[in-house]
Amino acid sequence: MLAQFFATIVRLARKCFVIPYVATISCLTLLGVIVSSAAAEADVCSTTIAFVAPVGTPGTYAIELANLLRTTAPNDFRVTLFSANASYELRLDSQLFSRKVDAAVVPTLSWVSAATYFEMPGGAAVESAYVEPLGADGASTIPCVYNHYLVQSRAETIALPYYKQRTLLAESDAATVHYSKGVQLEHATFRADVSPPDCKQPYAEPKLLRANPPTYPELARRDGVTGMAQVLVELDNTGKPLSAAVAKSANNNDLDSAAELAALTSTYAPQLFRCQAIAGDYVFRAQFER
Repeated sequence: MLAQFFATIVRLARKCFVIPYVATISCLTLLGVIVSSAAAEADVCSTTIAFVAPVGTPGTYAIELANLLRTTAPNDFRVTLFSANASYELRLDSQLFSRKVDAAVVPTLSWVSAATYFEMPGGAAVESAYVEPLGADGASTIPCVYNHYLVQSRAETIALPYYKQRTLLAESDAATVHYSKGVQLEHATFRADVSPPDCKQPYAEPKLLRANPPTYPELARRDGVTGMAQVLVELDNTGKPLSAAVAKSANNNDLDSAAELAALTSTYAPQLFRCQAIAGDYVFRAQFER
């Protein structure tokens, strides 16, 4: 996504520098518009589902979106929800990521939106979901790597690694407490019947198959610089890395660059969603210590 954004800027810049002087101002104006638009799309494309958690009566849920970047303007999103044999749609309007959570080791949960509470038709149980940002017309979607989510019970969340468990439980517990005070419920709408997943492993997170150890920059090693960089890697549906960006810095540019290179040259298995291999993101961690 970030790679596509920068490629757009480069293509437009090349056109600007070969036009006559009289058109330069117009071109720079256009370039500014494109930069703003592309940057806004990059922001909303880093949105994911923080959690979908049951609250209250069966078929009632809380959902919260998360974003790696703090978006400065609200955006509308469409969430597709799946039960075992049907799909549903939930519209989330004017979502703004204005609250920072404890994301010291979970960079994809840096900023979160307010929780939205919704009911499923007939009290259906939500199994999984994905979120898409909507365009300015409120109907078409912005081309992104869709962010998919597997709904987990509290017991399953507790079984997660501690760094994920701590943040997710705190967020979902706060949403449950707020729900008990009485809130307005949105309503998911039925979309279509679907076949239940019929493979041995219908869901799986992207997985690191072979890590390429980062090269310790000589200058940093000599100066005794240490740290851990976390790199968000964009993967296609085969697990091939498409781009990488530092999500949490090691507080040293050389270490961050070495971590990005290691992340891009490592080998991954793609995410599985309802038995299908899909594009997704993986957080690659590179530790530099003497």
